[in-house]
Amino acid sequence: MQQGFVTFADIMGWKGIWLRNQGNEDKILEELLAIKEKIERFIEIQCRIDILKNIEISIKLISDTFLVYSSFREDINADIEMEFEFHSIVIKELIIYTLEKNLMIRGATSYGKYITNEMSFIGPAIDEAASWHEQAESVAIFLTPTAFLKALKIDTSYWLEKNIELKKMKLSTKILNWKEFYKSNFEEILFENSPIVPEIAKKYLNTLEYINEKQQPALREDNKRWFHGIQNNNRKYFGRSIWKYFQR
Repeated sequence: MQQGFVTFADIMGWKGIWLRNQGNEDKILEELLAIKEKIERFIEIQCRIDILKNIEISIKLISDTFLVYSSFREDINADIEMEFEFHSIVIKELIIYTLEKNLMIRGATSYGKYITNEMSFIGPAIDEAASWHEQAESVAIFLTPTAFLKALKIDTSYWLEKNIELKKMKLSTKILNWKEFYKSNFEEILFENSPIVPEIAKKYLNTLEYINEKQQPALREDNKRWFHGIQNNNRKYFGRSIWKYFQR
């Protein structure tokens, strides 16, 4: 039995994408696999850093849904704050990579116990993330109740407190603040996925509202845990000094 953070995230408008690409389905699959492989490479590089070697994090692709899960290899020196930060940066990269492919993603992150192997994923954390992840009405990954409570005392700039709109309710939680790292024009994705029919318009409009909200400082200079951002490929990376070792 493992214990840690679990994220489910799927491609928005997948049925429409599949229908628009009939006869060219292999290309869509190749793009999703390329995103997964890029994340795996990102994880591999980061795990070479000593302070991350005790954190095990993996990504799986199930149809159009990505599953990211993390835990500690050993309970000794387990740093929940470091695990949360590492998990957050991985799923932030997942959002950015999908947007770069003109694909949009939504998901949810939970915390708890789970069991995984190559073909099976079970446990409370799996069930919770899976049940919440399709509720988002925008390009967003948000914390479910277990993850929100677990991360309540963790100081991080990667998450933004927000009253997020879901399909059946509004939830006061935190969302991954990905707009700080996305420098392309989101409107291009809107045109790529047009026509924007009433059934899906809310998701796009909610995302645009989030993008156009007043920026919150991504870097807290008065917090000694944070260091200056690294400019790389026109994207900024903020975080602990460990991230300076990563070069795209």
